[in-house]
Amino acid sequence: MKECYEYFNCESVDCSKYNNPGENCWDVERDWCHAHSPAVIFLREEVENKKEACKLCFYYKEQTEAQYMLRLLTEKSKK
Repeated sequence: MKECYEYFNCESVDCSKYNNPGENCWDVERDWCHAHSPAVIFLREEVENKKEACKLCFYYKEQTEAQYMLRLLTEKSKK
């Protein structure tokens, strides 16, 4: 799976996710992606939980769906 900075071709080197694979960007509380998600910019002042704003992001939707499908396939192959 692509990292968020790869998905968006992001060059925000000051972001803690930039060239730092592993953790999901929506799980990094200290960073709010603002370069690629207008919904996050708009909702930043409206929501207390960053993840609620991230749920509107195309990357979040694609990645969480892919992770869910991978989990299902892994569980099915174990049976």
